[in-house]
Amino acid sequence: FKQDHLEEVLELAQAMTRRYPAEPFGWKAMGAALVNQGLIIEATGPLTTAVELAPRDVGARSNLGFALLSNRRPVEGEVHLRVALRLQPTSASALINLGASLLAQHRHDEAGEFFRQGLAVEPTYGPAYNHLGQVLDEQGRLVEAVASYKKALETLAPMMTRGPSQRIHLAQAHQSLCMDYGKLADYTEVV
Repeated sequence: FKQDHLEEVLELAQAMTRRYPAEPFGWKAMGAALVNQGLIIEATGPLTTAVELAPRDVGARSNLGFALLSNRRPVEGEVHLRVALRLQPTSASALINLGASLLAQHRHDEAGEFFRQGLAVEPTYGPAYNHLGQVLDEQGRLVEAVASYKKALETLAPMMTRGPSQRIHLAQAHQSLCMDYGKLADYTEVV
Protein backbone atom coordinates (compact mmCIF):
# COMPACT_ATOMS: atom_id res chain seq x y z
CA PHE A 1 0.00 0.00 0.00
CA LYS A 2 1.15 3.53 -0.65
CA GLN A 3 1.98 5.39 2.55
CA ASP A 4 -0.39 8.27 1.83
CA HIS A 5 -3.36 5.89 1.43
CA LEU A 6 -2.90 3.76 4.55
CA GLU A 7 -5.63 5.49 6.57
CA GLU A 8 -8.09 4.97 3.71
CA VAL A 9 -7.06 1.32 3.32
CA LEU A 10 -7.47 0.79 7.06
CA GLU A 11 -10.95 2.33 7.04
CA LEU A 12 -12.01 0.20 4.07
CA ALA A 13 -10.59 -2.95 5.67
CA GLN A 14 -12.39 -2.23 8.94
CA ALA A 15 -15.66 -1.72 7.06
CA MET A 16 -15.07 -4.96 5.16
CA THR A 17 -14.45 -6.96 8.35
CA ARG A 18 -17.63 -5.58 9.92
CA ARG A 19 -19.70 -6.46 6.88
CA TYR A 20 -17.97 -9.76 5.98
CA PRO A 21 -16.31 -11.03 9.16
CA ALA A 22 -15.83 -14.55 7.77
CA GLU A 23 -13.84 -13.31 4.74
CA PRO A 24 -10.05 -13.27 5.28
CA PHE A 25 -9.18 -10.47 2.83
CA GLY A 26 -10.44 -7.64 5.04
CA TRP A 27 -8.52 -8.97 8.04
CA LYS A 28 -5.36 -9.39 5.97
CA ALA A 29 -5.68 -5.86 4.51
CA MET A 30 -6.28 -4.42 7.98
CA GLY A 31 -3.22 -6.20 9.36
CA ALA A 32 -1.04 -5.10 6.43
CA ALA A 33 -2.18 -1.47 6.76
CA LEU A 34 -1.44 -1.51 10.49
CA VAL A 35 2.00 -3.05 9.92
CA ASN A 36 2.79 -0.39 7.31
CA GLN A 37 1.75 2.32 9.76
CA GLY A 38 4.13 0.89 12.35
CA LEU A 39 1.26 -0.38 14.53
CA ILE A 40 2.66 -3.88 14.81
CA ILE A 41 1.03 -4.86 18.11
CA GLU A 42 -2.37 -3.82 16.78
CA ALA A 43 -1.78 -5.80 13.55
CA THR A 44 -1.34 -9.15 15.30
CA GLY A 45 -5.05 -9.69 16.02
CA PRO A 46 -6.35 -9.06 12.49
CA LEU A 47 -3.52 -11.09 10.96
CA THR A 48 -4.22 -13.99 13.33
CA THR A 49 -7.86 -13.90 12.23
CA ALA A 50 -6.80 -13.81 8.55
CA VAL A 51 -4.62 -16.90 9.05
CA GLU A 52 -7.38 -18.72 10.93
CA LEU A 53 -9.78 -18.02 8.06
CA ALA A 54 -7.26 -18.73 5.28
CA PRO A 55 -4.47 -20.97 6.62
CA ARG A 56 -2.87 -21.34 3.18
CA ASP A 57 -2.53 -17.58 2.56
CA VAL A 58 1.23 -17.05 2.33
CA GLY A 59 1.05 -13.26 2.60
CA ALA A 60 -1.09 -13.36 5.74
CA ARG A 61 1.20 -15.95 7.33
CA SER A 62 4.33 -14.01 6.46
CA ASN A 63 2.86 -10.77 7.82
CA LEU A 64 1.73 -12.56 10.99
CA GLY A 65 5.21 -14.05 11.41
CA PHE A 66 6.70 -10.56 11.05
CA ALA A 67 4.19 -9.09 13.53
CA LEU A 68 4.95 -11.80 16.09
CA LEU A 69 8.69 -11.28 15.61
CA SER A 70 8.24 -7.54 16.08
CA ASN A 71 6.25 -8.22 19.25
CA ARG A 72 9.24 -10.13 20.67
CA ARG A 73 7.69 -13.51 19.91
CA PRO A 74 10.21 -14.79 17.33
CA VAL A 75 9.66 -18.50 17.99
CA GLU A 76 5.93 -18.16 17.29
CA GLY A 77 6.72 -16.06 14.24
CA GLU A 78 9.15 -18.72 13.02
CA VAL A 79 6.37 -21.34 13.04
CA HIS A 80 4.14 -19.25 10.76
CA LEU A 81 7.02 -18.30 8.48
CA ARG A 82 8.08 -21.93 8.02
CA VAL A 83 4.48 -22.84 7.12
CA ALA A 84 4.44 -19.97 4.60
CA LEU A 85 7.63 -21.30 3.03
CA ARG A 86 6.22 -24.82 2.79
CA LEU A 87 3.35 -23.30 0.84
CA GLN A 88 5.54 -21.01 -1.29
CA PRO A 89 9.29 -21.73 -1.03
CA THR A 90 10.28 -18.65 -3.03
CA SER A 91 8.34 -16.06 -1.00
CA ALA A 92 10.93 -13.32 -0.51
CA SER A 93 9.04 -11.78 2.41
CA ALA A 94 8.73 -15.12 4.21
CA LEU A 95 12.41 -15.96 3.59
CA ILE A 96 13.61 -12.58 4.85
CA ASN A 97 11.19 -12.48 7.79
CA LEU A 98 12.29 -15.99 8.80
CA GLY A 99 15.88 -14.81 8.65
CA ALA A 100 14.96 -11.92 10.96
CA SER A 101 13.19 -14.30 13.33
CA LEU A 102 16.24 -16.55 13.47
CA LEU A 103 18.53 -13.54 13.95
CA ALA A 104 16.41 -12.48 16.94
CA GLN A 105 16.99 -15.96 18.36
CA HIS A 106 20.77 -15.62 17.81
CA ARG A 107 20.75 -18.41 15.21
CA HIS A 108 23.11 -16.48 12.95
CA ASP A 109 24.19 -19.16 10.47
CA GLU A 110 20.58 -20.13 9.69
CA ALA A 111 19.50 -16.48 9.54
CA GLY A 112 22.23 -15.65 7.03
CA GLU A 113 21.12 -18.44 4.73
CA PHE A 114 17.52 -17.24 4.71
CA PHE A 115 18.60 -13.63 4.07
CA ARG A 116 20.72 -14.79 1.12
CA GLN A 117 17.85 -16.86 -0.28
CA GLY A 118 15.45 -13.94 0.10
CA LEU A 119 17.87 -11.56 -1.59
CA ALA A 120 18.27 -14.02 -4.47
CA VAL A 121 14.52 -13.65 -5.04
CA GLU A 122 14.25 -9.91 -4.21
CA PRO A 123 17.71 -8.32 -4.64
CA THR A 124 16.51 -4.75 -4.04
CA TYR A 125 15.08 -5.32 -0.55
CA GLY A 126 17.34 -3.12 1.58
CA PRO A 127 16.35 -4.31 5.08
CA ALA A 128 17.60 -7.80 4.20
CA TYR A 129 21.06 -6.41 3.43
CA ASN A 130 20.99 -4.61 6.77
CA HIS A 131 20.08 -7.84 8.60
CA LEU A 132 22.65 -9.84 6.64
CA GLY A 133 25.25 -7.28 7.71
CA GLN A 134 24.27 -7.92 11.34
CA VAL A 135 24.76 -11.67 10.82
CA LEU A 136 28.14 -11.13 9.20
CA ASP A 137 29.11 -8.81 12.07
CA GLU A 138 28.25 -11.52 14.59
CA GLN A 139 30.34 -13.99 12.60
CA GLY A 140 33.32 -11.60 12.65
CA ARG A 141 33.22 -11.15 8.87
CA LEU A 142 33.56 -7.37 8.99
CA VAL A 143 34.61 -6.71 5.39
CA GLU A 144 31.56 -8.62 4.12
CA ALA A 145 29.37 -6.88 6.72
CA VAL A 146 30.55 -3.49 5.46
CA ALA A 147 29.69 -4.47 1.89
CA SER A 148 26.25 -5.61 3.02
CA TYR A 149 25.59 -2.38 4.93
CA LYS A 150 26.69 -0.36 1.88
CA LYS A 151 24.22 -2.31 -0.25
CA ALA A 152 21.54 -1.65 2.38
CA LEU A 153 22.21 2.10 2.19
CA GLU A 154 22.18 2.00 -1.60
CA THR A 155 18.83 0.18 -1.77
CA LEU A 156 17.14 1.92 1.18
CA ALA A 157 17.90 5.54 0.27
CA PRO A 158 15.35 5.70 -2.58
CA MET A 159 12.70 4.18 -0.25
CA MET A 160 12.88 6.94 2.39
CA THR A 161 9.33 8.12 1.69
CA ARG A 162 7.79 4.67 2.19
CA GLY A 163 7.45 4.98 5.92
CA PRO A 164 9.10 4.86 9.32
CA SER A 165 10.39 1.29 9.10
CA GLN A 166 12.45 2.08 5.98
CA ARG A 167 13.97 5.13 7.70
CA ILE A 168 14.80 3.03 10.76
CA HIS A 169 16.54 0.41 8.60
CA LEU A 170 18.48 3.15 6.82
CA ALA A 171 19.62 4.66 10.12
CA GLN A 172 20.58 1.22 11.48
CA ALA A 173 22.57 0.39 8.36
CA HIS A 174 24.40 3.72 8.53
CA GLN A 175 25.19 3.31 12.22
CA SER A 176 26.38 -0.28 11.75
CA LEU A 177 28.52 0.70 8.78
CA CYS A 178 30.22 3.42 10.83
CA MET A 179 30.83 1.03 13.71
CA ASP A 180 32.36 -1.59 11.41
CA TYR A 181 34.60 0.97 9.77
CA GLY A 182 35.77 1.83 13.26
CA LYS A 183 36.46 -1.83 13.97
CA LEU A 184 38.41 -2.09 10.75
CA ALA A 185 40.33 1.09 11.62
CA ASP A 186 39.38 2.53 8.24
CA TYR A 187 38.06 5.93 9.27
CA THR A 188 38.60 7.63 5.93
CA GLU A 189 35.20 6.67 4.49
CA VAL A 190 33.32 7.38 7.70
CA VAL A 191 34.37 11.03 7.61
